[in-house]
Amino acid sequence: MIYGTPADRNMVRLLGLHRRTPFVPVPGGGQRLQQPVHVEDLARAVVAALDAPAVSGEAYDVAGPEPLTFGNVIEQAAETLGRRARPVPVPLASPGRVPAPARAGGRSSPFQGRAARAAWPRDKAFDISAAIRDLGFEPRSFAEGIRQERPCCHDMVKGRAEGATAPQRR
Repeated sequence: MIYGTPADRNMVRLLGLHRRTPFVPVPGGGQRLQQPVHVEDLARAVVAALDAPAVSGEAYDVAGPEPLTFGNVIEQAAETLGRRARPVPVPLASPGRVPAPARAGGRSSPFQGRAARAAWPRDKAFDISAAIRDLGFEPRSFAEGIRQERPCCHDMVKGRAEGATAPQRR
């Protein structure tokens, strides 16, 4: 999960959901692992790889510093807004079918779409030690990164609530 820009399709939607309702659908009870990485940290890793001829042809897992349960990601995102999440467990087989409170205002859930539903049954935890060793990769914690995104996401979520359109995917 990459986050850190108003155009991201993960955290902006999750923060928007937190602004509309305390109820958050949690696929699989929130126990699946995620390892969110801030877009700036990802970009630094790419530049480091391009600047290091010795790693040409190597492949690296680049992710956040530690795996978090999705429930923890939801809680930290809510805390960023000064809110408390009220998780609503959703079976892994149907995270696109979210409870009515999560659809408040007719907006889509961050868990909809075929790709999102297909990815939920798997943990997303990665060993980033090679990127740390070879690229000097030092990703920020999710708690730090989402706090840094609060002003950006606050404005974006507020704009959507007032009728602004979402950024278009390229």
